[in-house]
Amino acid sequence: MWSAGPSARARAGVRIDRGLEFASAAVEGVLAALCVATQRLPGYTPHRKGKVERLNRTIDQTLLSGLPGYTGGPRDAAGCLYGPVDDSPAGRAAAEDAEVGPLRIEVLAERVRTWAH
Repeated sequence: MWSAGPSARARAGVRIDRGLEFASAAVEGVLAALCVATQRLPGYTPHRKGKVERLNRTIDQTLLSGLPGYTGGPRDAAGCLYGPVDDSPAGRAAAEDAEVGPLRIEVLAERVRTWAH
């Protein structure tokens, strides 16, 4: 969040990158209704929104990397993931048979809530 400055009326703002989830008319409409100014940043400039990028990295390193199906982990020479969830076609079929797959949304939401608390 940023402020418009001391001479202008205090108004909240948000910096938006080029992510499509922020480009929707619905998001822009909500921000406008809340009197939140938006500032579109050029693509590939993570240094201009360092706190958010650091938060995203922390979430990735401390929460997501420990979840089943995490795809950012180490890979072998053939490009297949190491770990309990193998992303090869045979590994995915075995996971479906053993009912070991991606977390249900309720379980994921609980883990995120616990992690944030």
